[in-house]
Amino acid sequence: MPDQLLIARLHSAVPSLRTAVLVDHVIARLCEALHLDSPALANSRSRFTELGIDSKRALELKEDLEEELGCALPTTLFFNYPTPERLAAFVIEQALGLETSTPAGGLDPPHVTDSTQADPAESGDFDAHMRRTFEKYGI
Repeated sequence: MPDQLLIARLHSAVPSLRTAVLVDHVIARLCEALHLDSPALANSRSRFTELGIDSKRALELKEDLEEELGCALPTTLFFNYPTPERLAAFVIEQALGLETSTPAGGLDPPHVTDSTQADPAESGDFDAHMRRTFEKYGI
């Protein structure tokens, strides 16, 4: 049965705080599943695999989230979105259809000023882009 309080908190939160609300919930569930004494042992950018989440436990947690949120989630949720922050952003935006202030995955959007800079291959300047990349890394 969906957790109406959690769902209400997500819907009523301002978009910039929705991810944090779900991250806190995910971390609390992780602490329960892993028998951790303190949520401080797992933070929003801790990788699930580093915390000891294996495929069986990931599936159990995914099913718990589906029940709590009342929505279907991909079986590979914990592997495709390997941190609480990324998982929460995906769930809020894609599964629940709510807005957040960051794109799904918790990453900053690319800083593109116009469409010709979006893909160096499309702009015809792929070779120059690759030269700069090689120079940057001393290759």
